[in-house]
Amino acid sequence: MKSSKQKIILTAQMLLTVSIQLMMSQTKGVVIDITTKQPISYVSIYTKNADSVLGSMSNEHGQFEIDFSFNTLFLSHINYEKVEIRKKNVQDTIFLIPTSVLLNEVVVNKRQPKWINTVLSRLIKGKGKNYQTLEETLSYKYETYTLTDSNGYAFKSKGNIEFPKIKKDVQFKIDAQNNTIKYKDKTAGVDFSNLRRMLYDDFVSGFNNKFLNEYDFSQNSSFVNKDKNIIQLIFNSKKFQDDEGYIVLDTLNNVILEAEKNSGTECNIKTQTSAILRSVAASRGFNYDTWITKSNTKYTKIGECYYISECKYKFYMKSNYKNKKVDSKYFTSIESKLFLSNQIEKASKSFIIIPKPYYIVAIMTKPMRLEEEALNNVPVSFEGF
Repeated sequence: MKSSKQKIILTAQMLLTVSIQLMMSQTKGVVIDITTKQPISYVSIYTKNADSVLGSMSNEHGQFEIDFSFNTLFLSHINYEKVEIRKKNVQDTIFLIPTSVLLNEVVVNKRQPKWINTVLSRLIKGKGKNYQTLEETLSYKYETYTLTDSNGYAFKSKGNIEFPKIKKDVQFKIDAQNNTIKYKDKTAGVDFSNLRRMLYDDFVSGFNNKFLNEYDFSQNSSFVNKDKNIIQLIFNSKKFQDDEGYIVLDTLNNVILEAEKNSGTECNIKTQTSAILRSVAASRGFNYDTWITKSNTKYTKIGECYYISECKYKFYMKSNYKNKKVDSKYFTSIESKLFLSNQIEKASKSFIIIPKPYYIVAIMTKPMRLEEEALNNVPVSFEGF
């Protein structure tokens, strides 16, 4: 009897100790833009311990909660400078410094003036004369980071990319001269998936009359540029409230200089999955809590025409899996950046085809599989995350 009481007391003491340790390890706060003083959504927050990585994210209001122990926290977001904070310096409000000028305060007229359609139609008609009209070799720097609850992966690559003339079946080629993978071991492969997305599925290529019919456009009157021919238009989906963005265009030369598109959970679920797939997933206990995508692309004139000069892409998904035995939540955050320049790294003849993204290709042929293998087998070096 005495032994049983001792076991109960010991168990209670152990549970109390674990609870105290858990409370002490919990850190709550909010991430704020140091310039605008606005909260920053979906910031990657993680710590490194030997080969392991533990991660968390700020929510749509910039708020975060960390339930793992750490000595140092790292905060990362594609639009902000990376931050490294020692535990003793962590406060409930963390400020991040933007790396570029973000969208100004938006002041729009809800009515769409007729001149906007005229300008956009003219821009669509001129795409073939203004973008990628000549083959061009550009140097590139590409990096992508993936963070989950319990893992981290990073891939960097630089070299040269051959841009083809725009036509129906374009094929980009790459000379990947320097490639580095950061992971816990040497089992990970390269990840060019978002590089392929940025090249083959950039904003201008999909900007057509169908796009004009699916979105409402209005001018942002708070946007200021020293060139009065350069304006900013805001667009909003007619079908989804969480599908919107903006374009910066030169109305004199009829070109888009910058475009950003943001899609939220409802839009991504309805457009990226089928009703059958959603039904099957739900019946097995899987559901999407959050699914956001953000892309920003800039275009620069090189010689006689315009090419992509910079692209940033962010993917964030939070899901849950629940049945009689399991109730778990997971998140995946992917951030990718691509920078292009006409300053070539060095001359090379070892160009290989960059395959189109899977979602563009209807049938995978043998040549396509060989192209995938060639890209996946570029030489790499490994580092710890």
